[in-house]
Order: sequence, then C-alpha cells, then structure tokens
Amino acid sequence: MSGKKENIRDKYPGFVNVLKILVEDKMYTPIDKLARALNQAMVRSALYEALRYAITEVRKECETISDEAERKKCEERKAIKLPDEEEVNRLLMELERDLGIAQQLALMALTWIPRKEG
Repeated sequence: MSGKKENIRDKYPGFVNVLKILVEDKMYTPIDKLARALNQAMVRSALYEALRYAITEVRKECETISDEAERKKCEERKAIKLPDEEEVNRLLMELERDLGIAQQLALMALTWIPRKEG
C-alpha cells in the first residue's frame, strides 16, 4: 500500500462517526449490508440506513431519559459530527470507482467496538 494514500478514517470522518454509533448500539444490519454489497444500489441503501439511524440518535431528546448513563451518552452524541453533503458526494463518487471501499468501511467499523472497563 502506498504511504501517500489517505486513510479512509481521515477521508470520511462523518461516516466513521455514523458507523461508530451503529457499533455502539449493536445495530449491525447496515454494516452487514455494506460488507455484502454487490452493486451501487445496495451500498447506497446501506449508507442511507446507517445515516438515518445516526441522525435519529444525534437528534434524540435527552431530557426524558431517566437512566443517567444513557442520558449522558445521548448528550455526548449531540456533539457528534455527521457527514455533510460534500462528504456524502465524495464517498459516493469513490464507491462508483471502487465498490471494495464499502467492504473496507464495514470491516473497519467492527474494530471500533467499545471495550468495557473492568
């Protein structure tokens, strides 16, 4: 691999955040769909599902959550940067050239599983 090649995590930080939310919440279906995508339509559908879930989590009302840890997690998610239109377009264009990026994203997502302390 070329040292000049930009890291996928650096190129798509918003999507990295989306996938981290999915992994934290054990919502693996969109990640599995990315891993198994055979065409552009399947990739776009999986990315849509992933982004839709993350947007819902980031916009969630936290005040009504009674569990303190869950409320704290909810508040922290409000600060998470999701992909903007430019990042979405860049990723979709790159996926048109190389569908394997979807599988890379899926594999990388599974390395972000949070470790429980203790």
